[in-house]
Parts: sequence; C-alpha cells; structure tokens
Amino acid sequence: MPRTDSAQAVMRSRRRWVGLAAVVFLGAAAGVAARLLLGREEAPLSVGVGRVSIDSRPTAQLVFESRTLGRTPQLDLYVPAGRQTFHLIGPDGLRRRLDVHVERDAVTKIVAELEKLPVEP
Repeated sequence: MPRTDSAQAVMRSRRRWVGLAAVVFLGAAAGVAARLLLGREEAPLSVGVGRVSIDSRPTAQLVFESRTLGRTPQLDLYVPAGRQTFHLIGPDGLRRRLDVHVERDAVTKIVAELEKLPVEP
C-alpha cells in the first residue's frame, strides 16, 4: 500500500526527531563517559587524556581524587593530561602525596619509593 504525502511527512518528521534525540543522547552519554573516565566533573575535554602506570616500593593503596583505585601496581590509568596528584597509603597507614605530570596521549610510568614521598596529615 503506497504512503500518502502526509504519512511521508510524518515519517520524515519522526526520523528527524529520532535523529536529534540520538545526537542529544550520544552527546550526553559521551559527556558522562568522559567525566567517569577523567574522574572529575569539571575537566574540560580539550585538556586531553594521558595514561599513568604507578608502582611503589613497598606496595600501597593508590588513591586518585578520593577514589581508591586498588593496590600498586596500577597500569594504564586514564587521567587528564597535566599535573595530577595521587595519594599512596602504605603498610604503615601513612598517606603520602605523589605529584605526576601526565603527558597528553602518552604513558607516564612511575615507581615511587614511599619513604621519599611527603606524608600528608
């Protein structure tokens, strides 16, 4: 059965709305995914992303932006490029700060000696 002009117009309109909804949804989903990936709400996407692999001597709990990521070593963590601060909680229970410069689109590898890192209150 052939479609009438009005039925075709309705279908075109519906396709446009579905396409627009898909673009809005995918844009929102990409923003949410980027915030989850980057680990911060305010990080602009233009900053870029780099990867960090962190190990420590002795092994420690790794924390980034109040999230415990697990015990070291942690490999290929995606974080915003630029200066980032990680915290390591060693077997002695002390929290130590580790500042890392993360290169955009590159892997930064760190092996931290806990005794040499500054202790945080």
